[in-house]
Amino acid sequence: MRANALAILTLCFALASNAAENIRLRADLWMPFDGDPAGEKPGYAVEIVRKIFVPQGITIDFQIMPWGDALQAANAGEIEGVIGADRSEAARLVVPTESIGQYRVGIYALKTSPWKYENLGSLEKIRLGVQLDYKYWDALDAYISNHREPQVIRIGGDNPIEAALAKLKAGEIDALPETESVFAWAVSDAGYNGADFRTAFVHEGEGIFIAFASEGGRGARYARLFDLGMKALRQNGDLRKILARYGQTDWQK
Repeated sequence: MRANALAILTLCFALASNAAENIRLRADLWMPFDGDPAGEKPGYAVEIVRKIFVPQGITIDFQIMPWGDALQAANAGEIEGVIGADRSEAARLVVPTESIGQYRVGIYALKTSPWKYENLGSLEKIRLGVQLDYKYWDALDAYISNHREPQVIRIGGDNPIEAALAKLKAGEIDALPETESVFAWAVSDAGYNGADFRTAFVHEGEGIFIAFASEGGRGARYARLFDLGMKALRQNGDLRKILARYGQTDWQK
């Protein structure tokens, strides 16, 4: 198995250019996937891309940026990619085969809230806090697109989950959709008691990806390198070690 991993890494080196390269990746703060670029725990997706590309002489420049701005910059070829997109968000970008996680989107409410999720129509009765420019799943995205305040309250910025969670805790919104691992991390990071919240509904979704700009054809090459690198990290055990630092397990079992 180690021999297979070595062969994959050797092929990665062969695909990599000898010229100095820099991949600029952007996203809003979305731990455990990505966080403070200079922090001891910058996010497991950030650690993965560094582990794959840096040994090949390709540096990673990751910075926090509002999600909508990051997608716009990648689509325009102003940066090389984004961390944490689904396929619909990355329709104009190059998406690797290998994902960085799996969407399981929960709708969360305070434990003391009497509201119950029955269907999308039941959202009409509450104030739903959503993060600006995010996509969740098709039916919920359509509901959000067709509603304004007070039914839907949009929350933006570099760290929208922190702001949204604070609004939920303060009773300024009644429910909040978010990926399970991100919600759990945000609750812990904010010092809240997880028992104060409940899961009203869970939607099983698709993969989460690092998506590369198609500008100049480099995105397809970066996607191939990423796929090969992920296979190697799985085989040599490095992926498991990275995920363990964030209390996560491999989503492909």
